[in-house]
This record gives sequence, structure tokens and C-alpha cells, in this order.
Amino acid sequence: GHTVRLIAGRSHTRLLRHRTRRLHRPSDTPKKAALLSHVSADGAEWIHAVVAERAPAAVLCLDPFHVVAWATKALDAVRRDLWNELRRTGRVGRARGG
Repeated sequence: GHTVRLIAGRSHTRLLRHRTRRLHRPSDTPKKAALLSHVSADGAEWIHAVVAERAPAAVLCLDPFHVVAWATKALDAVRRDLWNELRRTGRVGRARGG
């Protein structure tokens, strides 16, 4: 398979207008988009809408960078909450692993 990279910019309209080198002719775009098996993207809803419209058979995958970033952010929030709870209840030694 081939990787098709999209341009920077965040909008449904911009993505719909974009033509890559592999999808260079507007008449070819629907045919080639229909051949896509997987699309990796962040969690933006507008991307989901474009993929569903242009490549309905493609599996939409969340890209690893964003998945790790979201998990790290959630883990940090839990860590902070636990630290604050232990500090509030006078168990700072426990928070430090003691």
C-alpha cells in the first residue's frame, strides 16, 4: 500500500479540497479514495465525517501519537488527584513511596 499524507490545516472544507500527488485529478479522487483500507488520524470529528463520506470502506484508526498523549494526560490527572488526596489526609510519606 501507499501512504497518502494530507496537508496542514484543520477544516472539513480544506481536507475535501486537498489533492495529493497520488490523487491529483479530481475525477480520480473518488475512485482512489474508495480503495483506501485504513486512515490514521487524530480524534477530530470533522476527519471522521470526511473519511465516512469519501472512503466509507476504510477503517478509521487513531494515530499512536494522540493516543499516547491522551493516555499520558489522563494518567497525570489521576496522579495529581491521588497526590493531593494523600497530602490533604496527612499521608505525604505514603505519596512519596514511604
